[in-house]
Amino acid sequence: MKKKILIILALILIPISAKADSMDISCTSYSLTVGGTTKCSVKASANKIGGGEGKIHVDNGTVQSFTVGSCIQLGTGAVTNSEFTCINEEDPNGVTFVTYVIKATQAGTMTFKVNDAKFVSINSSGQYNTVNAGTISKNIAVSNPTQATTKPTQATQRPTQGTTAPAGTQPTQGTTQAQNPREEPTTGTPTEEPTTEATEPVTDETTTLAPSPRTDSNTKLASLTIKGVKFDFNSDKTEYNIEITSDITNLEFSYKPYKENATVKISSDKLVEGMNKIEVVVTYEGESTTYKLNINKKAKADTKATIIKVAKIVGSVAGMIGLAYLLIVVIKK
Repeated sequence: MKKKILIILALILIPISAKADSMDISCTSYSLTVGGTTKCSVKASANKIGGGEGKIHVDNGTVQSFTVGSCIQLGTGAVTNSEFTCINEEDPNGVTFVTYVIKATQAGTMTFKVNDAKFVSINSSGQYNTVNAGTISKNIAVSNPTQATTKPTQATQRPTQGTTAPAGTQPTQGTTQAQNPREEPTTGTPTEEPTTEATEPVTDETTTLAPSPRTDSNTKLASLTIKGVKFDFNSDKTEYNIEITSDITNLEFSYKPYKENATVKISSDKLVEGMNKIEVVVTYEGESTTYKLNINKKAKADTKATIIKVAKIVGSVAGMIGLAYLLIVVIKK
């Protein structure tokens, strides 16, 4: 216990020694990526060392944990993430006071510092001297993880570029030339040109896949006929004037649309004497064409009037024949 008190007093009261005693920091790695860690140890070197202390500070990083080296702690909290105070009972000539694990938090330079660093050295005569090291520090280079990963990607792309470039194909050309120098023109890879030309018709085919615009004939009839009725049908002509005889009572239609899915509706197939207006409507996808048929049915002749007329004619003829007969008889007498 007396020895510990002397060391503490030496750290506080004894003047700074002028000897070549030293205090330093050593880290396991001086190059990290963001999120990576390294271990930094606070060390001292002298003939014999009784203890040491210092305050920890990290720029662009944080202290994750610590491990006490070849010294003992002076009570609770003697070693923390922000400072340490250690006493060494063995008096070795080289001491690792504390090892801190520090984590890089951003790209750039992470600096691990020990401020107010000091330790007690013991000479061969047993005298205690305080060595004040002031501020000691170490810098660790920190890179962005994305930058670190892109570099190998760029490196791997170079061989790919090299293989497509003439320089990358030199080994292949070299073996070809050694076997048959006359085959040099084939090294220009002419097979690639037909491949490019072959793909052009494929591009043209894909463009023709777009649906063509609908034509006007989609809502028209290719043919239209009426049984017993003669007329000239034209799919582009939409109105017709037709004369039919009185003996036709019903209309029997036959038709064929240009589009199989088109619907055809006829307004009527019945007839009356005189003018009949019939409409034939062709519909396809919401559009339609209407054919108008103006059919004039002739009226029937009056049967009675015909009989009377015939009777008159017959009677007149018969009268004439009778008169002629009488004249013949009279003349003979």
